[in-house]
Amino acid sequence: MDHLSDRARIELIAIPALMAAVVTAMQKAAPFAALDTAAQHLKLAMREPIDEQMNREKLLRRAMRLTQGVLSPIFEAPLGAQYLAVALFTRRVVETGYLSIGAESPFMAAWDALADTFSTLLDHSEIVVTAERLAEKLEANFKVQGYFMGLV
Repeated sequence: MDHLSDRARIELIAIPALMAAVVTAMQKAAPFAALDTAAQHLKLAMREPIDEQMNREKLLRRAMRLTQGVLSPIFEAPLGAQYLAVALFTRRVVETGYLSIGAESPFMAAWDALADTFSTLLDHSEIVVTAERLAEKLEANFKVQGYFMGLV
Protein backbone atom coordinates (compact mmCIF):
# COMPACT_ATOMS: atom_id res chain seq x y z
CA MET A 1 0.00 0.00 0.00
CA ASP A 2 3.05 2.28 -0.05
CA HIS A 3 2.18 3.73 -3.46
CA LEU A 4 -1.07 5.37 -2.27
CA SER A 5 -1.31 9.12 -1.75
CA ASP A 6 -2.62 10.56 1.51
CA ARG A 7 -5.83 11.46 -0.36
CA ALA A 8 -6.33 7.84 -1.46
CA ARG A 9 -5.65 6.60 2.08
CA ILE A 10 -8.18 9.06 3.47
CA GLU A 11 -10.77 7.76 1.02
CA LEU A 12 -10.04 4.24 2.29
CA ILE A 13 -10.43 5.43 5.89
CA ALA A 14 -13.57 7.44 5.12
CA ILE A 15 -15.75 4.44 4.27
CA PRO A 16 -15.38 2.72 7.67
CA ALA A 17 -15.35 6.13 9.37
CA LEU A 18 -18.79 6.92 7.89
CA MET A 19 -20.16 3.64 9.16
CA ALA A 20 -18.47 4.09 12.55
CA ALA A 21 -20.07 7.52 13.02
CA VAL A 22 -23.54 6.13 12.36
CA VAL A 23 -22.89 3.06 14.53
CA THR A 24 -21.76 5.33 17.39
CA ALA A 25 -25.01 7.32 17.14
CA MET A 26 -26.98 4.07 17.10
CA GLN A 27 -25.12 2.77 20.16
CA LYS A 28 -26.23 5.86 22.07
CA ALA A 29 -29.84 5.42 20.95
CA ALA A 30 -30.19 1.66 21.41
CA PRO A 31 -27.09 -0.27 22.40
CA PHE A 32 -26.89 -3.93 21.42
CA ALA A 33 -24.17 -6.51 20.78
CA ALA A 34 -24.06 -6.28 16.97
CA LEU A 35 -23.28 -2.57 17.21
CA ASP A 36 -20.45 -3.17 19.67
CA THR A 37 -18.98 -5.88 17.44
CA ALA A 38 -19.26 -3.67 14.37
CA ALA A 39 -17.66 -0.71 16.19
CA GLN A 40 -14.60 -2.78 17.09
CA HIS A 41 -14.17 -4.02 13.53
CA LEU A 42 -14.62 -0.52 12.13
CA LYS A 43 -11.84 0.83 14.37
CA LEU A 44 -9.53 -1.78 12.90
CA ALA A 45 -10.73 -1.03 9.37
CA MET A 46 -9.91 2.66 9.76
CA ARG A 47 -6.31 1.81 10.63
CA GLU A 48 -5.80 -0.72 7.80
CA PRO A 49 -4.75 1.76 5.07
CA ILE A 50 -2.05 3.28 7.28
CA ASP A 51 1.19 1.45 7.84
CA GLU A 52 3.38 1.93 10.91
CA GLN A 53 5.84 4.36 9.31
CA MET A 54 3.18 6.94 8.50
CA ASN A 55 1.80 9.75 10.57
CA ARG A 56 -1.21 7.64 11.55
CA GLU A 57 -2.85 10.14 13.86
CA LYS A 58 -2.60 12.97 11.32
CA LEU A 59 -4.28 10.88 8.60
CA LEU A 60 -6.96 9.66 11.01
CA ARG A 61 -7.68 13.24 12.14
CA ARG A 62 -8.00 14.40 8.53
CA ALA A 63 -10.29 11.50 7.69
CA MET A 64 -12.45 12.09 10.76
CA ARG A 65 -12.75 15.82 10.03
CA LEU A 66 -13.75 15.03 6.46
CA THR A 67 -16.26 12.40 7.57
CA GLN A 68 -17.86 14.69 10.14
CA GLY A 69 -18.22 17.45 7.57
CA VAL A 70 -19.71 15.11 4.99
CA LEU A 71 -22.12 13.49 7.45
CA SER A 72 -23.27 16.58 9.34
CA PRO A 73 -25.87 17.63 6.72
CA ILE A 74 -27.65 14.26 7.01
CA PHE A 75 -27.56 13.85 10.80
CA GLU A 76 -31.13 15.14 11.09
CA ALA A 77 -32.41 12.09 9.20
CA PRO A 78 -33.57 8.99 11.10
CA LEU A 79 -30.70 6.70 12.10
CA GLY A 80 -32.01 3.85 9.95
CA ALA A 81 -31.93 6.10 6.88
CA GLN A 82 -28.43 7.31 7.76
CA TYR A 83 -27.17 3.72 8.11
CA LEU A 84 -28.79 2.68 4.84
CA ALA A 85 -27.41 5.79 3.08
CA VAL A 86 -23.88 4.89 4.15
CA ALA A 87 -24.47 1.28 3.05
CA LEU A 88 -25.78 2.45 -0.34
CA PHE A 89 -22.87 4.84 -0.82
CA THR A 90 -20.42 2.07 0.12
CA ARG A 91 -22.10 -0.32 -2.29
CA ARG A 92 -21.80 2.26 -5.08
CA VAL A 93 -18.12 2.84 -4.37
CA VAL A 94 -17.45 -0.91 -4.46
CA GLU A 95 -19.70 -1.77 -7.43
CA THR A 96 -18.11 0.90 -9.60
CA GLY A 97 -14.70 -0.57 -8.81
CA TYR A 98 -13.50 2.64 -7.19
CA LEU A 99 -12.54 0.71 -4.04
CA SER A 100 -12.54 -2.92 -3.11
CA ILE A 101 -13.26 -4.47 0.26
CA GLY A 102 -11.64 -7.77 1.11
CA ALA A 103 -13.89 -10.64 2.10
CA GLU A 104 -11.84 -11.23 5.27
CA SER A 105 -11.30 -7.55 6.10
CA PRO A 106 -12.37 -5.88 9.36
CA PHE A 107 -14.81 -3.72 7.37
CA MET A 108 -16.52 -6.80 5.94
CA ALA A 109 -16.73 -8.29 9.45
CA ALA A 110 -18.48 -5.10 10.61
CA TRP A 111 -20.76 -5.17 7.55
CA ASP A 112 -21.70 -8.78 8.29
CA ALA A 113 -22.36 -8.00 11.96
CA LEU A 114 -24.84 -5.31 10.95
CA ALA A 115 -26.37 -6.85 7.83
CA ASP A 116 -28.87 -9.20 9.46
CA THR A 117 -29.93 -6.60 11.97
CA PHE A 118 -30.65 -3.90 9.42
CA SER A 119 -31.79 -5.90 6.40
CA THR A 120 -35.39 -5.17 7.42
CA LEU A 121 -34.84 -1.50 6.54
CA LEU A 122 -35.12 -2.48 2.89
CA ASP A 123 -38.75 -3.45 3.53
CA HIS A 124 -39.66 0.18 4.28
CA SER A 125 -39.89 2.09 1.02
CA GLU A 126 -39.96 5.52 2.68
CA ILE A 127 -36.65 4.77 4.43
CA VAL A 128 -35.13 3.45 1.20
CA VAL A 129 -36.17 6.56 -0.75
CA THR A 130 -34.77 8.83 1.97
CA ALA A 131 -31.55 6.79 2.15
CA GLU A 132 -31.04 6.93 -1.62
CA ARG A 133 -31.35 10.72 -1.51
CA LEU A 134 -28.95 10.88 1.46
CA ALA A 135 -26.42 8.60 -0.30
CA GLU A 136 -26.41 11.00 -3.25
CA LYS A 137 -25.87 13.87 -0.83
CA LEU A 138 -22.94 12.02 0.79
CA GLU A 139 -21.30 11.56 -2.58
CA ALA A 140 -21.86 15.21 -3.50
CA ASN A 141 -20.47 16.34 -0.13
CA PHE A 142 -17.32 14.25 -0.65
CA LYS A 143 -16.85 15.62 -4.16
CA VAL A 144 -17.15 19.21 -2.92
CA GLN A 145 -14.20 18.40 -0.64
CA GLY A 146 -12.26 16.85 -3.55
CA TYR A 147 -12.73 13.17 -2.62
CA PHE A 148 -14.17 10.27 -4.61
CA MET A 149 -13.83 12.37 -7.75
CA GLY A 150 -13.44 9.21 -9.84
CA LEU A 151 -17.01 8.13 -9.15
CA VAL A 152 -19.13 8.75 -12.21
